[in-house]
Amino acid sequence: MGNRNEILCGINNIIEETTTYDFPFLASEKRKREIIEALKKHIEEQLEQLAPELWLPDTMLCQVWNDSMEHVNQSFESLPPNVKINGFYLQELMHFYSERLGKIILSRIEEDRHGKVS
Repeated sequence: MGNRNEILCGINNIIEETTTYDFPFLASEKRKREIIEALKKHIEEQLEQLAPELWLPDTMLCQVWNDSMEHVNQSFESLPPNVKINGFYLQELMHFYSERLGKIILSRIEEDRHGKVS
């Protein structure tokens, strides 16, 4: 495991990268969902590489993803369904997801220092 500062820097870089995400012009809803899934996997792989021994179990990943989806859907609930999933939606979803995962990893580092990681 890298030191906390290296991991924090890596997490911040991943979060910053989410601000550049967008969908191709006129992408279908199916294509947008494929892009969302691919970026989700990309973020997870990048974060796992930072601290593989502290990586989260699938159940926790699923819960964080569901929380992220709920957050972004509430944030964009005023938009009609046909324009709801846009570039801003994608950025907010991935930013929120990567930020939440990053916070969990950092808390697990602290727990590991105190011998409490499960």
